[in-house]
Amino acid sequence: PCARPAAFRCARRARLRQLILNSNAAMSSAETTAAAATATRRERLRGALLGLFVADTLAMPAHWYYNADNIRKQWGASGVTQPEAAPHPHPESFMVGMRYEPDVAAARAHGRAYDILGARASRFYRTTYSDFGIDTSSREPEHGNAAPAADERYHYHHGLEAGELTLSAQLVRVLLRQGARDGRYDERAFIADFVAYLTRPADIRDVYREVYIRRWFENYARGADVRACASRQRDVWSIGSMGGLVRPLVVALTARSAYQALGVAVTHQALTHATELGASALGVLVPLLHELLGGAEPHG
Repeated sequence: PCARPAAFRCARRARLRQLILNSNAAMSSAETTAAAATATRRERLRGALLGLFVADTLAMPAHWYYNADNIRKQWGASGVTQPEAAPHPHPESFMVGMRYEPDVAAARAHGRAYDILGARASRFYRTTYSDFGIDTSSREPEHGNAAPAADERYHYHHGLEAGELTLSAQLVRVLLRQGARDGRYDERAFIADFVAYLTRPADIRDVYREVYIRRWFENYARGADVRACASRQRDVWSIGSMGGLVRPLVVALTARSAYQALGVAVTHQALTHATELGASALGVLVPLLHELLGGAEPHG
C-alpha cells in the first residue's frame, strides 16, 4: 500500500508499468502479425511455383494442337484432364527438320561446348554436326508447313511420360537450384548453370529445343559474350512469344517490391530473349504477380 504523501508517485509507477505491459503486448501482436504475413507470402510463393510445374506437365501433351477437334479426338470431349504422355503421332507437328547450326570450328577454337541435342534429340534437327535422315517432303494439313510422313510426325516433347516436365520448366529448376546454392539470384552464376545444363544433353529427357535456345548457342559457339548471346525478336519473331516470360516471372519473386521485381525480371529476360514484346508483357504481369502475393484477390 502507498502512504498518502507518495500516492501520486505510486499511481504514476502503476500507470507506467501498465503502459509497458500494453506496449509489450502490442509489440508481440505486431510481431505475430508480421510472422503470419511472412508465412502467408511464403505459402503463396510455394503455391505459385507448384502451380507452374503442375501447369507445365498438364499443358505438355497438347503442345502445338491448334485445332481443338484434334484435342477432342486424342483425349475425348473434356480434353486433357490429368497428366498424360506425349502422344505419337502428332497431327499438327512439324518439329522434325528444325535447324540448329552452330559454327563447330569456332566453338572448338573458343573452347566452348556446342552440342545441346545429344543422341536422343539430334535426329529431329538439321545441324552442322549430325545427320538428318527423316523425309520431310509432305505437308501437314493445318499450317501447310513441310512435315514428315504421318507416322514420323513426332510430338515436340516426344518420349516424355505422364507427369514429366518440359525443358522450359526444367530450366526454372536450374534457376531455383542456383538461388538455393548461392543464397540469392546471381546472373553470372545462372548463365554458367544454364550453359552447363544444356550442354549435358544426355541428362535432358525433353527433345524440344526452343528457337531462343538454338540461336543463343549459335551465338555462343561464335564466341559472343554470354550476356550478348540472345537473339533479337526483330530477327526471329518467336523470340517475343510467351516462353520468354516464365523464368523472368520466377526471378521477380525474389524482390520485395514490384518496382525492383520488374527491373530484375526484364534484366533476366534479356539474357536469353531480346524482346520488346516480352519486356512490355512483364511490365503488366510483374506488378500483378506482386499484388497477388500481397493478398489481393484476382478479379474476373
